[in-house]
Amino acid sequence: MRHLSIDQESGLYMVTRKSSTRAALDADEGREKSGGQPLVTGLLRGLAVLRCFDHGRERLGSSEIARMTGLPQPTVWRLCKTLEHGGYLTADPDGSRFRPGLSILTLGYSALEAELANGNMLLAIINIDLLGWDSKASHPWILNVEIKYDGVNGMPDDETYQLLGQIEEEIMEALKDIDGYLNIGRQTADGVREIYFACKDFRLPSKTAYIVQQKYSGRVEINYDIYKDKYWRSFDHFVN
Repeated sequence: MRHLSIDQESGLYMVTRKSSTRAALDADEGREKSGGQPLVTGLLRGLAVLRCFDHGRERLGSSEIARMTGLPQPTVWRLCKTLEHGGYLTADPDGSRFRPGLSILTLGYSALEAELANGNMLLAIINIDLLGWDSKASHPWILNVEIKYDGVNGMPDDETYQLLGQIEEEIMEALKDIDGYLNIGRQTADGVREIYFACKDFRLPSKTAYIVQQKYSGRVEINYDIYKDKYWRSFDHFVN
């Protein structure tokens, strides 16, 4: 977690750890065998497939991935098709090679923290990787859902925290990244939680926010705004 000054003059960044795909897979499997923990091998293998893609290898066939991971090619093929179904990989038109899909951008969240002028804390979970995406113009509509609550020093208590999480989950269930609605993150401070989405259109986000607003009207105050911001300038303060 990075601490930020209130004027936010310092940049925010993500720390990522890179390692050899094969070595990482071997290490994962070694922990499963030696630690005796109930690990899901299929998940580890799927992550190993995703680790094969980087800026120098943006398109790969299943045979290439099989060589890099040491997994059987039929297994790699099934993993790739599963990841494609979830939007994490996209197949070329002829189906012979894969490239990272839009959903993979939703994995790049960072936790950010700042102290406000009044001494309260600001906490944010923001997808910094997504803010660096070069195709922002394809999702020009920004949805900002604002939830006001009573808290201590600007932060929600445990019960309110659970309620905020429930509301956010309902919104995310309706606005899926694979359908063109990208969750940029959230910010919590001074009795307000803001939830941000970048959207391909405005109709479904507006409808979703209205439904949630009406559903919880007796428990918390919910307001929302949806506006056009082609290059997502609204979020420059998180990265500049």
